[in-house]
Formats: sequence, C-alpha cells, structure tokens
Amino acid sequence: MNPITAPLRALLLAVAAASAIPSFAVTVYTRISPPGELPATLGPYEVKPFGDDPRPLGSTVTGVPALLNLTYDRPVTLLAVGQGWDSWSGTYAGDLYFTSGNELGIIPPPQTVAFGFSLQPNLWDTFAFEVSANGTTVTLDISGDGGARFIGFWTDDPTEPISYVRIWDATGAADGFALGELTLTVVPEPLAYPLAVALPALLWAVWSRRPR
Repeated sequence: MNPITAPLRALLLAVAAASAIPSFAVTVYTRISPPGELPATLGPYEVKPFGDDPRPLGSTVTGVPALLNLTYDRPVTLLAVGQGWDSWSGTYAGDLYFTSGNELGIIPPPQTVAFGFSLQPNLWDTFAFEVSANGTTVTLDISGDGGARFIGFWTDDPTEPISYVRIWDATGAADGFALGELTLTVVPEPLAYPLAVALPALLWAVWSRRPR
C-alpha cells in the first residue's frame, strides 16, 4: 500500500465532513406577552435590541451598519415612532425602516443564527403578511393601528445560518410597512476551529510518511 494513502484518506474525510450539508430547519417565534415586550432569547440564543441608528431621520438607506452591516434588497426610509410614523405597539419609540412597496428582502450578516424584528403596515387596518427565512414561512394578520408584531427566527443548526428573510404584504393593499426593534445573534463559524487544528496535523502526517 502507498504509505500516504491512509493519511490522504483521513484528510479527505475531514474535508468532506466539514463541507457536508446537515439537516436544517428554522423555527419561528411570533408570540409576545405582554404586548410590546420582546423575548430575551430566540431558541437557545440570547438576543437584545441594538441602539439607535445615528443617521438623520428621513435618510434613504440600504442597510444597518450597527447590525453588522445587515442589508436590504432595496432602499428604505429611516423614520422613528412619532417622527414620520404615528403608532407602534408597546412603549417602543425608536427607529423604523419603511418601504412603500409590498415586499422587502433582508440579508443578515454571515453566521446569523437568530434574527427578529417587529412589523407594522402603513395603513390603519389589518393586513395579512407572509414572512419567511430560508424557506420557512409564517403568515400573520397585523394591524396598522399600533399593532406591530414581533417575528423571530432561529436556526436549529448553527452550521446553516439564516441567510435571507423576506417580508411580503400578501394583500398588496397596506401602502407599505415598517420594521423596527431589530435584533440578531451571530456566532463564529463552528467548523473553522476544528479544521484549523486538524488540517495541519493531517498534512504533517502526509508529509512525514512520504516515500524516502
């Protein structure tokens, strides 16, 4: 047997295990009790709201630098409750991101394992919204009269982070919507550290057992 066959086989198995696609699911949190109170955790992950957006109200923006450069798939307008937006649920009076369309895509930063936000339609009526993350979809009826609802997602497998969130006004009649109270949790790449340790050892085994 070639003396480097076994180490090479071990190396290939390690790389294959690192790149294998695991089973994956996203879990949804939509209940708030009491109204307006955000959860302290999403699944096993601790979450907390981020601070105010320092940019001027009324600005057209395409992301949130304070949220590790979270981005939107189209421009939105930075508003605040009581400053460009009339009502919200609970006591929240912070920043909002408004779109006049009926759809918005959100690209969280890499390795996002939990992500949540509150959502409210523009018009003062109740509208059906569909919100999805990585193919998991929830449908909610949300009131525009101080009825913002929190939607949170978390991944059941940190090696498969949340990569895309889509908000859609299913009725197309809400005249836009706003989201606020954004929160997320990011973890380091879980396979990076085992590979950093394993690969040098395997490569040394290959080199040391090469034919003399």
